[in-house]
Amino acid sequence: MGPYVASRLRERARDGIHRREPDIRLALKVLLVGLVCEVSTEYGFAIKFPPHYISPLWPTGAILFSVLVATPTRHWWAYIVAAYFTSVLRNVWQGFPVSAVLFVVAGITEFLIDAVAVRRFAGGLRAFDRLRGLVVYIATAVLLAPLISAFVAMASTSENYWFYWRAWFLSEALAFVMLAPAILTWIAVARTGLKGVARARCVEAGLIGCGLLAICVRVFSWPTAAEGSLPALVYLPLPLLLWAAVRFGPAGVNTSLLLVALVSISGAVRGHGPFAGTSTADRVLSLQLFLITMAVPLMFLATLIEERREKEEALRTLSGRLVTAHEDERSHIARELHDEIGQILTVVKLNLESLRELPRRPGAQAGVDGCVQNVDRAIEQVRALALDLHPAILDHLGLPAALRWFVDQIPQGRPKTHLAVEGAEGTSLTPEVKTAAFRIAQEALTNVLRHASAGNVWVSLGSGRAHLELSVRDDGLGFDLGRLGRSPSARFGLSGMEERARLVGGQMEIRTSPGAGTEVRARFPMAAA
Repeated sequence: MGPYVASRLRERARDGIHRREPDIRLALKVLLVGLVCEVSTEYGFAIKFPPHYISPLWPTGAILFSVLVATPTRHWWAYIVAAYFTSVLRNVWQGFPVSAVLFVVAGITEFLIDAVAVRRFAGGLRAFDRLRGLVVYIATAVLLAPLISAFVAMASTSENYWFYWRAWFLSEALAFVMLAPAILTWIAVARTGLKGVARARCVEAGLIGCGLLAICVRVFSWPTAAEGSLPALVYLPLPLLLWAAVRFGPAGVNTSLLLVALVSISGAVRGHGPFAGTSTADRVLSLQLFLITMAVPLMFLATLIEERREKEEALRTLSGRLVTAHEDERSHIARELHDEIGQILTVVKLNLESLRELPRRPGAQAGVDGCVQNVDRAIEQVRALALDLHPAILDHLGLPAALRWFVDQIPQGRPKTHLAVEGAEGTSLTPEVKTAAFRIAQEALTNVLRHASAGNVWVSLGSGRAHLELSVRDDGLGFDLGRLGRSPSARFGLSGMEERARLVGGQMEIRTSPGAGTEVRARFPMAAA
């Protein structure tokens, strides 16, 4: 019993450790949030402008709101306690005045309204990927919740009520425009991971960040402008902000906007930049309005671009699935024709031929011969249809052989076809690439036969180190690419060819003009050896 009892005790100890691990991680996260909120509160105090001591941006509520959006609701109480613990102690030390109580209530009311509304109606961390989510976020987090919290916080204020109400509302609204979106998009990016991001994209993002930082330091941290003026230099960050919005979507523009906000606020606090030459109240108000009016349109632009990009990707994915399903169905029908119907017809032919050896009435021989001939024609048609649907030669002998077979089917003289295969024999191609290249060549040659009125057509297939090159060129009538959209069937055929190339990681282009012939060029990746 001794070893058994000891083993059970060790198992229970390990189980206890495993059960405590999530609690330990949660405690560490709560402590980290509490520390960050305390630092952000000190930052909020540090950027207050005398003599009214108003802050252009109060970060604590926006940070805690972001944490609540990204965490389970059952843990909210722990994060709220951690975020307000030192503030409550500070207020208790000061006797906990009524205004302090109202400030705490106003803050909790604000970020609870925001967190519930954004999680339920705006998509949570994906709030900035959809126009509907962004509209809900702006309406609740930037307008409604700060509006309500401002009335709650100023309930005990009797002197300069509307001045301090405006200061509270704008400082909270600005935090939810400039800070919270950046944090939420960072969390979303961290959860999806950065694997597969090209190095060029990282370099591009770094260039935008460095350029924006340099411009912001120049604009917002250099000597002040004349009082009452707003120099044109404040618009210098705009091109880079647009670049970030177009190329990197919400994550890029929200991060860039936060950088602009931090540098501009820092410059204004130190009395530098375009917002340093006016009175304190006007300086803060001008800075807040400038940042908000610049940020909101850029956020909408980035969201619209991201939404369109996702819709286009969904449509390309759907189109790719349709093309793949279509090709699979063609292969299935070809196999059925060849393996089932073709064999049945062959058996029927053999049975008919065997009837020739039996005694029969005069004239029966001719009838049997006619049946055999009809079955022969049916077998040939079935084989031709199966090859047209999906040529087995493509799978067994490769792309060059399949192209030679297809070119041989073109009647002589309409037009004269020239095939050149250079270095493509024995190349390593995936089945998908072989099928896509063959179908593009097939469609291009069919178009030449139907529409080009060409005397010659040249088909070339060549390979380099990593790519396969396909070209179908004719000396026919050509056409105007700009007017192609007027013909739905022609547009559909071209789109199908482009989609086939894209699905396998290739590219396709058409070079043509009226009277100058047409060339279809496609480039495909070769499989790794």
